[in-house]
Amino acid sequence: MKRTLSALIAAGVLGTALAAGGPASAATSPSIDCEAVRSDWDYVWKGLFAPGNSVRKGVDGFAWTGNGYETTYEICLDVPDGERLTLIVTDYRNDTRGDVLYTDDRPGDKVVRFTMPPNSFFRFDGTFGPDGNSGHFDWYEKRIPHIP
Repeated sequence: MKRTLSALIAAGVLGTALAAGGPASAATSPSIDCEAVRSDWDYVWKGLFAPGNSVRKGVDGFAWTGNGYETTYEICLDVPDGERLTLIVTDYRNDTRGDVLYTDDRPGDKVVRFTMPPNSFFRFDGTFGPDGNSGHFDWYEKRIPHIP
């Protein structure tokens, strides 16, 4: 499930994508070792579950996430080799509830980075697919700035 990122980092692909604020790797990139990406993750949850072909709301274990200040989220997802976990960030504010803010359906492990404006309320949803298998994955999260 985990491979070294040294070739990817040496090529500058990961660093360039993270600096640009977009998804970190193309679908053809090797698996990502989230612990090698950074050692100072704020939150790490191992063995989270997502169903196949149906969306699990609050896939990170929380009903919603909120912030009172502009926050950049960097999330690394370690999924089983050959699987696809689709990450969906859904708006949870009253006036725009249900709007999809971000979707990443690249296969395999992935690093995503995005910034939410102050006073945002949102939820991380996810599903395994498209083959219908459910599965477990590891979630690594960094919040910048980190205010516990």
